[in-house]
Amino acid sequence: MKKGLLILCVFAVVFCLAACKKSMHDPTYLEDHELTYRGFTIGETTVEELFEALGEPNETHKERVLERSLIDYYYVYYGDFIDGVRIGFDYMFHETPPTLQRIYFKKYSDYPTPYGINIADLLETVLKKLSIEPNIEKIILDHVKSGKDYAGLLYGTSSEEKGYGSFSIHEQGRKVDIKLVTSTSLELLILIKNGLVYQFQIGYCYE
Repeated sequence: MKKGLLILCVFAVVFCLAACKKSMHDPTYLEDHELTYRGFTIGETTVEELFEALGEPNETHKERVLERSLIDYYYVYYGDFIDGVRIGFDYMFHETPPTLQRIYFKKYSDYPTPYGINIADLLETVLKKLSIEPNIEKIILDHVKSGKDYAGLLYGTSSEEKGYGSFSIHEQGRKVDIKLVTSTSLELLILIKNGLVYQFQIGYCYE
């Protein structure tokens, strides 16, 4: 009886350790609440709130994609960017208030950013911030060194309900694009050239 109980306890401990080890290496799926900046939220922050926080933009460009379309697209520019960031939003249908649709980061920001990603981060640093499995990190770095175009998944699939993470390597390994998409089609897009982040974006994924 005691021997059987001991075996059961050992099995339980081994199972728990295995489960903990697995969970430590499970990828962290991107969630909507992580895609904010300076209190601005994609799809929620209105134009009025944006202007109240940043002031009037230097330029506002309005574009209607189709002549008879009810959708107007607005683009706002703040000179040389606020904190190196360009804010973009669109107005969808006349009865809906314009809300923030996309933010472009082109210069280093002192404000907290998703996953702590920032301009001039090394590719290796980005991969560690994303908490992906070591074998995925090695696959990406090996393909960058090979100089061959390659595309793969960090986690999930492009049609998975809970979102997915993907990467592509191109231009003889000089460029790497990393995309994380939430279950509601919000994305974090990281653009890396010659081993350094040169731009990243948060907003709706329209693919």
